[in-house]
Amino acid sequence: MSATAAGVARSIQDATTLDGLGWRLTLPGFRVAKAFGAVLLLCGSGVASAIAVDAVSSALPGTGASVVVIGALAIGAYVVILHAVRESLTTRRLQLVDHPLAGFFVAMDIPRRAVVLVECRDRLVTTGALVCGIASGVAARVIVAGASTAEVIALAAMPAAVLGGVLAITASTAAWANPHARTRTLLAVPAGVVAGLVIVGAVRLTVVTAVARADAVAPASWTSVASVVVACAVVSAVVAAAALRAVGRSDFVAVRSEEVRVTRSRLRRGSASGVWIGVVLSDLSPLPRATSLSRLAFVVWAGGTAAAGVQLTAATGWQLPEVAIDRLSGVLSFVLGLTVAEMLSRWIGPAALAPRWRASWEAGASSWTLAAAPVLVAVVIGLGLTAPLAIAAAAFGGSPAVPVGVMLSALAAAWVAAAIVPAEPPRSDGSSPSSLSAGVFCVITSAAFAVVVLAASAAGVAALGVASSVLSLGGAAWVTRRRVLALPSRPLV
Repeated sequence: MSATAAGVARSIQDATTLDGLGWRLTLPGFRVAKAFGAVLLLCGSGVASAIAVDAVSSALPGTGASVVVIGALAIGAYVVILHAVRESLTTRRLQLVDHPLAGFFVAMDIPRRAVVLVECRDRLVTTGALVCGIASGVAARVIVAGASTAEVIALAAMPAAVLGGVLAITASTAAWANPHARTRTLLAVPAGVVAGLVIVGAVRLTVVTAVARADAVAPASWTSVASVVVACAVVSAVVAAAALRAVGRSDFVAVRSEEVRVTRSRLRRGSASGVWIGVVLSDLSPLPRATSLSRLAFVVWAGGTAAAGVQLTAATGWQLPEVAIDRLSGVLSFVLGLTVAEMLSRWIGPAALAPRWRASWEAGASSWTLAAAPVLVAVVIGLGLTAPLAIAAAAFGGSPAVPVGVMLSALAAAWVAAAIVPAEPPRSDGSSPSSLSAGVFCVITSAAFAVVVLAASAAGVAALGVASSVLSLGGAAWVTRRRVLALPSRPLV
């Protein structure tokens, strides 16, 4: 990988990010701003961690330092897990496996390894500043408090383990994920249910074994914890190096055109709405997109089945207040809803379909049918992915209407954002990535709708929250129709 190719890839990535932010800065100025932000994050997280150590130590005089060390390690593990979910279940996986700008990079003679490293560079810098600040702030206090050598070693190795894990996950996905492996979404659901039942059996067996041998179980020592953290750092570094070498030997996947799976006979005998729903579904049929939806369906159905199964089969289930269950399910469905909405709005949202839909409307198609078809497909997929969360919420004594309402409101907010906020032109693969302004609008609007749904559930009228989400979907269809009729364009300068 030459320095020139890496520099060009870096300039392209920075220019794309700067264009999405809409800031009037030069590339050198933007890079200086990013460096300043990373230093500020490093110092801020270090000071905040030191203050947290003092507060916890005052509240827990005997074990406060150990509790804070465990909390710092838990934050590092959470960062790695969240990054793994992002790289394997969101549209980010498509960008790593089958990059939408692959033809451009091939024409520019930019190797795939340079693109992967440049695209994960900013996340590595941000993550490194965060975890290094936390580790240094905690270590500076616990060393003074007389922490053991093993605790200090665990804190020192935590940033290396986190950064190595983040890089290993990204490089492994780019190197070894098979873009040609087709998975069936309908088979992913029963497979997730089976996996959830297996988890239920494993949890029950573990609980029984732990209760039977409670007197023989000794708490883990800090020496073993430090050894595990150091081992994770070494293993992640080895895996990252091997994956990067594999990425260096690979090339971009050739851009393939997928045939639209709507036959002429179906066009002749099907209804107008059925035809356009079939066209929308064909946009979800390419291998990377179908694989992402299948993986997400497997994970949510496995998790929902496991949670509901553990609660229903427990001898004495957890009796939590209904408000707490509703809030927890609302937060989980909010995260899931944003993930699903971001994926679907990029593939079948107003910005992606508007040019084709405009041509279809000019050819005589109904504008309302064109606007409602992608919304209907997104609602069906969203409800299918929210069903296990709603079942689990009902098993714990909460309202199943909360996850449903939050999911529908997230889809509506994403559709409205894609329709009214200017976005990039559709790429060669048909997707239309949203801008940063659209993302912020979607998050704020979805959070506001989630608060409304939770408030309605707390007041005993959960159906009213769901009704408001359904009405917002009607508004999403209306703004989609306006986008098709107006067809706004982004200025070139």
